[in-house]
Amino acid sequence: MQEVDNCLIQEKQKAVEYLKANGFCFNTIKGLYWKKLKFNGKTIYFRVVLPQKFPLEYPKFYVDQKDWYLKYPHIEKSKEYGLNICYVDKEDKVAI
Repeated sequence: MQEVDNCLIQEKQKAVEYLKANGFCFNTIKGLYWKKLKFNGKTIYFRVVLPQKFPLEYPKFYVDQKDWYLKYPHIEKSKEYGLNICYVDKEDKVAI
């Protein structure tokens, strides 16, 4: 069991290193990584939340563009971090 836990910790650390290497900053208050991006001529804040059980659970992605809700598919409202970008079907989220 210790070996599995170490593997999970290493995989999460790789994800953190990847985010940091690509310009994401960590918000200690909200516990998420964020980056300011230009998209269609607008500045947006893209947020990534790595779950405690990563990589067994998928990360979550959020944007702050409220006008995207109902305009683009797979954009859902979230009370925590803005608009959630849903990128997989519910049945695809089960770890095998």
